[in-house]
Amino acid sequence: MKTQTLLTYLEYLNDKTLPLIDSLKLFWWQINSYLIYLKLVLGIGIYYWNPLCIFAFWIIESIWKEFNGSLYFYSLRLRNIIMARTGINQMIDTESEKIIAKYLNKNDDEEAWKLLPQNGIEIDEVKHQLDIIGATAIKQEERKKVSGMIYHADPNIIAISGYAMKIFMFQNALHFAEFSGPILMENRLIHWTLDLFNCPSNMGAVGNPSVRSTAPDVPEAAARGACQGAAGNSPNAAQGACAGSGLFTSGGTTSILLACLAHRNWATDLGINHPNLVIPSTAHPAFNKAGDYFNIEIRRVPVGKNDGKANVELMKKAIDRNTIALVGSAPSFPWGIVDPMLDLSAMAFEKGIGMIADCCLGSYLIPFSDENKIGTIDFLNTGVSCITCDLHKFGYTVKGASLVLFRQKWLRNKVFFLSTDWQGGEYVSRQMQGSETGALVAAAYGAFLLMGKDGLKEKSLKVLRLASEVKEQLQQINEIQILGDPHMSVVAFKAKTDLKTYLMKSALEKKGYHLSPIQNPPGLHVCLTDVHDNEFPKMLANDLIDILAKLETEKLDHKVSGKALYGASEIVPNFISQSVAKKLLSEIWS
Repeated sequence: MKTQTLLTYLEYLNDKTLPLIDSLKLFWWQINSYLIYLKLVLGIGIYYWNPLCIFAFWIIESIWKEFNGSLYFYSLRLRNIIMARTGINQMIDTESEKIIAKYLNKNDDEEAWKLLPQNGIEIDEVKHQLDIIGATAIKQEERKKVSGMIYHADPNIIAISGYAMKIFMFQNALHFAEFSGPILMENRLIHWTLDLFNCPSNMGAVGNPSVRSTAPDVPEAAARGACQGAAGNSPNAAQGACAGSGLFTSGGTTSILLACLAHRNWATDLGINHPNLVIPSTAHPAFNKAGDYFNIEIRRVPVGKNDGKANVELMKKAIDRNTIALVGSAPSFPWGIVDPMLDLSAMAFEKGIGMIADCCLGSYLIPFSDENKIGTIDFLNTGVSCITCDLHKFGYTVKGASLVLFRQKWLRNKVFFLSTDWQGGEYVSRQMQGSETGALVAAAYGAFLLMGKDGLKEKSLKVLRLASEVKEQLQQINEIQILGDPHMSVVAFKAKTDLKTYLMKSALEKKGYHLSPIQNPPGLHVCLTDVHDNEFPKMLANDLIDILAKLETEKLDHKVSGKALYGASEIVPNFISQSVAKKLLSEIWS
């Protein structure tokens, strides 16, 4: 009981201090760019007063850095002592074991499978073992109640994907001299997608005049442009026709990583050694992963409390001379909201920095969506330097397929890796992966040929229509609040109280639904796909009405709170959520 009380108190403190921390971060970002000038003035003043003071100033600064490091180390130790002595560690183990038992399907003889069989098994028995493991997935009859995850069930696409993968599964795109087929298919997929996103190279004239009129030439943009030279004056340069380009990747996270890497390497060439990205708080965590991997400071700026959109004015305040790009989502995962791309890209164009449009979730819905009728989420928008787009979502192909598209080829080339002095010969790699099976790009290529532009449009319009119908149905339920004003595939909603939201989630699970829990505020979201049928919007609404009616008759006198665990549809107590997530990663993957 004492442990639960302590956790409740810590959660309360966390909720109350978060807005203050966000404000302090924003204030620090604003003054941070001026610190170098303050040091310069201070250094000159000290030098003329007493040159020996420069040495003293350097020692004081070094001691301060060491103190900060020690403070972080001892604060971690103190945290571990508190968690051990208050029973929080035991709670972490309990929560982890509950989730592991729920999701990790182990056979009774799992220990025996830790060793490879000495002798090979007959092919029929191997197939049987694969069938057993395959049966642990979500049941076929429940797939129409899933949010996202499974984006189509088209038997023809499944058939052509299997056929394509069988031909190309052992072809390695790394060895392009021997296996040119995967590269040919990748190039075609990139060109087709660039066309759908209005690639400037296919249009001659570049840019949306309405954007250019709001992005006047400024000294900072001109200075950065001069550094880049003839190859292009910034990641979103719009002089003449631009040669759009891209890369096939293993998924949305990899596409985002490469987008960030390209902009970081561009900035490094300009002498920016401490780069930062300014992103809305709803942007995908893959941007934080890129920050960890590539030493980029990630400045997450709070979004609008009511509309869930990127706050352009707050993001502007977070920009400094080390900012390399802005980010906007189309749509964001939590609420399915499209950020104000026109305003963000105009700001990026004005500052001479990049603008990454994260369209991984929206992907191939965007070219056919009302949201894009004025060209705000594609390369018609002059400020957009890069677009990420998942093939394995609304491109309706197998998992492990995405694209990262660049307005200019030279920016794409910034992610290339070359090693010229290795004894094995010159090693060149165009992205993070080395070896790449041709199976995934072949499956995507086959699916696109099968659908054609009309087939892709038909599927996309169906998803957009279903999402609109779900939104309309839920708006008619008094106890349900739609979060923001979504217009793509995702509809996020909550009950009038947090407690009812959590209980509603549990009741929906009992009815076979697999919706995604979200947080800040607590809620649920449903991502419509080609798997959902025309009856789904009404069915979901009726089930919610039934659940809420039953909750009204129950005595709701207990408190439920926690963090949504992405990918597991779980709610974990707030203060221990990070520890539980780390333990899950450690235990589920051997």
